Amino acid sequence: MSADLMLRLSAPVLFSDVLDQTRVVLVSLLKVASIGSLLAELPHSEKAAGIRLPERLVDSTFPGAYVRFSTDEQSIVHFGVFEGGSKGNLLIGFGSVSTPASQVLTAGLAAATALLMHTTIIDSGTHWLDKEEYQPAELISELAVEESPSDLPAAIVSVHNKQSSRKRRIGQ
Repeated sequence: MSADLMLRLSAPVLFSDVLDQTRVVLVSLLKVASIGSLLAELPHSEKAAGIRLPERLVDSTFPGAYVRFSTDEQSIVHFGVFEGGSKGNLLIGFGSVSTPASQVLTAGLAAATALLMHTTIIDSGTHWLDKEEYQPAELISELAVEESPSDLPAAIVSVHNKQSSRKRRIGQ
């Protein structure tokens, strides 16, 4: 999985707050009453340590997590903290497989985390918007569905199609 979106880790937040804010962002983005639950689990190498993810701070010691919609096993997004850049900045990366649900969840996690940390989203390949850095509200506004869809899968496909059509317009 590649880091589709990143942001600078500016202030530690609870991982449970990230998941709660992600649900709020996704309901707004998808214009649905509920997205159901999000499941998060530790990478295999960390499971034996007895770490409880919701209680963890997203900081330099965060072990990483795999997050997905409870109703879609293919919607996996890796949420990880790493050191990057020449100044040793701590970055949070969001990487996913290329399914519509995982791409929408990537956007939701990135926007929610950026909102909580009061920071911008970094998109070095301009895969999501036509610039490399932007506010979370810009991403939400650009991707949001315009009308309430019939259900969650239809909303996900609508956002994914909107993003795919934007990519074709700019030649990616």
